[in-house]
Amino acid sequence: MLRAQTDGFTPVCVDSVWYDSINPNIINVSIYNGSAVNLNYPSVQIVDPNGDTISNVNNYVMFFAQLNGTYTTYTDTITVTGITDFSGYTFVMNENFGSSNFNMSVCFITAVPEKNAIALTLINNPVSDWLYLKGWSGNEITYSVHDLNGRLLQKAIISRNEGINVSSLSAGSYFISVKLEDHLESLRFMKL
Repeated sequence: MLRAQTDGFTPVCVDSVWYDSINPNIINVSIYNGSAVNLNYPSVQIVDPNGDTISNVNNYVMFFAQLNGTYTTYTDTITVTGITDFSGYTFVMNENFGSSNFNMSVCFITAVPEKNAIALTLINNPVSDWLYLKGWSGNEITYSVHDLNGRLLQKAIISRNEGINVSSLSAGSYFISVKLEDHLESLRFMKL
C-alpha cells in the first residue's frame, strides 16, 4: 500500500496496481482517497526509479473528481510492460489540472478498509453505440457518464449484462463512474 505524506491529502494511497489482462500496455492503479476533501480533476502518473514517467506521460486528467472515502481505478497506457514489483516506483497524484501534485510513498495502512476484489472493466472501448461493463457483482448498478469538464450527461440504473446506450454522445473521451458496494470506480472511454 502506498500513501501520500504531504499537502493535507493524507491518507491518499495506492491500493493496488495491475496490468490489463487483454492489453499489457494498459495499467490500472487503484487509489484510496481517505482524506477529508474531494480530489478535483485528478490524474495519476507512474515514475520509474530513473525518474522517467512511464504511465500517463501527458498527464491527462482521469475524471472530474474523486470523492473522499472512495476507491477509484485510474486506467492509462504504460510504456513498460511486465513490471511485477512497483515498490521502487513513484506514484504522483496531480490535482486540479496539475496546479497541485504530490508523491505517494510506500507505507502500510491498517485502518484503510480492504477493497473487495472487483475489477470493473469495459468490454468494448472505444465504443460506437452500446457500452458494456464486466466485473461487478449484484443485480443492479448505478452509473453516471461525465464529459472531461465534469458535466453529468447520463445517470441511470442498469441490470446485470445490460448495455449502456451512448449513441447520443458526440465523438470524444468520457468517464463512466459506477458505485460498487463500498467504493466508486471510474473508467475513461472513447466514443467513436
